[in-house]
Amino acid sequence: MDDFLARHKRKLIVAAVVAVALGTMGTVMNRVQVEAGHEAIMVDKPFFSIFDGGGVRPEPFSTGSTWLFYTTEIIRYDLRPFQHTEKFDDAIDGTITADNIPIDFNAYIKVRPISGKTPRLHASFGPNWYPQNLKEVFRTSVRDEVAKYTMTVLTTRQANAQKDVLGDIQRHVIKEMRDFVKDKGIDAEVMEVIVGKVTPPQKILDQLAETANQQQRAQTEIQRTAAEIQRKNAERERANADNEYRNKIGYSVSEFLSLEIAKKQVEALKECGAKASCTAIIGQLGVQATLPLQK
Repeated sequence: MDDFLARHKRKLIVAAVVAVALGTMGTVMNRVQVEAGHEAIMVDKPFFSIFDGGGVRPEPFSTGSTWLFYTTEIIRYDLRPFQHTEKFDDAIDGTITADNIPIDFNAYIKVRPISGKTPRLHASFGPNWYPQNLKEVFRTSVRDEVAKYTMTVLTTRQANAQKDVLGDIQRHVIKEMRDFVKDKGIDAEVMEVIVGKVTPPQKILDQLAETANQQQRAQTEIQRTAAEIQRKNAERERANADNEYRNKIGYSVSEFLSLEIAKKQVEALKECGAKASCTAIIGQLGVQATLPLQK
């Protein structure tokens, strides 16, 4: 036994050192795995701050794995675009149009942290950088822009035939948000802004529908009145034309009426004659005239 220890003393010492090192690593080290599309922020928190004050490391750790002291805090940032939905409720947010009609709608903003700059983003604005720094700025910008337009312009396609109103709102808001993150040094990218369908409360919709119905009824009445006036004018013009013709041919009123009656009777006989069999009664004495069958 003594000979074996003497011959393998150095190997045994190396093995012991390795075992102790591995055991120590397992105790004080921690393996960190970072998935694709993410970055890890490393915040050092050493026991002996006299040698190292710790804090956020200036460089993030990207995809892969590494070993860190278990006192180092890991905060993962998702670099993929994320869409935040902001709901606007007239009863809660007081959203109104330029003509003071309360409205409800959703607005969407798509953002993401800038790759490689997540440590600075975290150190300056923390992990809740959107709700604490961008959310209310975005909501205010959207609310102010929507309030510039009337209800009809925001909801009627016909009114927007020559102008993309929602597109103008979205372009204005995204510019404001990009300028804001640049001015404040927020290391995030504002990728897209969308304003959803604008709708008033149901009671407002009912009122608008009733107003539209009233306008339609009024328009129908105007058209009916115009048609009646046109009919009366036509009758008056026809009567004037008949009277002018009577005077021209030198007939009295009774003679002219007899002529007109005769014309009507001739027209009736022609219509009757066009049928297979017809009996027409004409004249004051009710003399019957039977027209022959058409063959």
